[in-house]
Amino acid sequence: MDLFIRRILYSSFFVVFIIVSAVLLFYLQGFRYNAQKGIVERTGAIVAESIPEQATVVINGEIKKNTTPSSFQSLNPGDYEVVINMSGWQTWHKIITVKPSRATFTGVVHLWPTPQVGERITTNPAVNVTSSPDRSKILYYSKSGLSSGIWLLNLANGETNIIARPSLTDILSLEWTNSGKEFLITQKSLGGNNFQIFNLSERQWGNLNFPTNFSPSIIHFNEDENIIYAYSQNELYQFNRRTHSLKLVWREKLNDFRYHDGLIFGLVPNESGGINLKILNLSNLQLVPMEDSLVLSTSLAFLESKGDWLPLFDQDRHTLYLLHSPLTELEPIRRLPEITKIDWASDGKSILLTNNFEMWQYNIPDNKLNLLLRVSTPLTQARFLNNEPYLIYTSGTKVWGLELDTRGEQQNWLLADYPSAVEDIFIDPLSKSVNVKLPDGFWRINLKPNLSQSDEPLINWP
Repeated sequence: MDLFIRRILYSSFFVVFIIVSAVLLFYLQGFRYNAQKGIVERTGAIVAESIPEQATVVINGEIKKNTTPSSFQSLNPGDYEVVINMSGWQTWHKIITVKPSRATFTGVVHLWPTPQVGERITTNPAVNVTSSPDRSKILYYSKSGLSSGIWLLNLANGETNIIARPSLTDILSLEWTNSGKEFLITQKSLGGNNFQIFNLSERQWGNLNFPTNFSPSIIHFNEDENIIYAYSQNELYQFNRRTHSLKLVWREKLNDFRYHDGLIFGLVPNESGGINLKILNLSNLQLVPMEDSLVLSTSLAFLESKGDWLPLFDQDRHTLYLLHSPLTELEPIRRLPEITKIDWASDGKSILLTNNFEMWQYNIPDNKLNLLLRVSTPLTQARFLNNEPYLIYTSGTKVWGLELDTRGEQQNWLLADYPSAVEDIFIDPLSKSVNVKLPDGFWRINLKPNLSQSDEPLINWP
């Protein structure tokens, strides 16, 4: 072989080596030939996760070998129909867009069990239902025969225990302390209202030890559980449970009030028969000036506070007022009309609002409303599924799950259908179950059957 031929061969091998190396380098960097477009482009990936795991993944009709959690790479950019399913669970599907050099996440998909009524956990009607501050328990009162008394329902395991059988039967309200270690009951008696505090850890009633001849008609807790605000005969007092001392803080006729963030928000009847909102600054015992006076009905209720905000609900006008300390907020009162029920997000930055046929999410930091759902039958209640990107809501006799993922079609799943209308729903902090309140008691839907009973991390949406 002469020198000329050898040089040609060496040059050819070198050129081939360069071409193959370049092709291999491009391949390793995710470039593929797209036959539909007739071009070479960089590919992306889909990452599929679910609870429970080991679910089947179908991409564009092709059943994949790997189950969740898994990633599917070397996908040309474009839209893909992704289906995640498992026997005994309802199917999740979504059109997902794959972009070059990027992994597109399904998110940790919560698969829902097939519709079920679940397990009946109580047979006694419940009234005055109230959640503990950490939402792990609820208190309720039952008036029915041998079941009469105050009950505690553990939302994590569905266990119920009777806490006390008060001597007086007409219980007007139940109120938790911030720590959830105690609760206050207000009972109606012949001489007015009667108040008792129950300590859950000691399982016994505590004595308020008010001074002789002091008979308050309204009592509410401070953030400091040793401080109680007690209203009697047009005077509001601060009562120290340790020293048993009373301090007058406000002379005013009040229908109700709440302490929040160093302020007393009072509902004051006016001469025309309506209600005015007045705010007392406890640091100087002076009224806080208000630029706008609220037009309120006489059917008002303070709801659960969160962070800086205290909700006041006008039940007749279906209006929610968010009350903030006027000392630190440019808009101390925010008005949200057409509301029937609310639920706080766990971070306190948004509220789930419902009216008869619509569901909205209100983001507090940017003061914006986002419509989530419209239905044809009246909504009863809707609640966030803790930190997961889902809601649980009820309409009529049915309980539904709704995803907050707005990529493409927003999906609904029927969880249960009962013979009577659902009155309320409560979700345990680990999102394992929904406790459903019916007129004749509670039922419990297990959202994660056949899974380990160990505590699972809450879902983080990518």
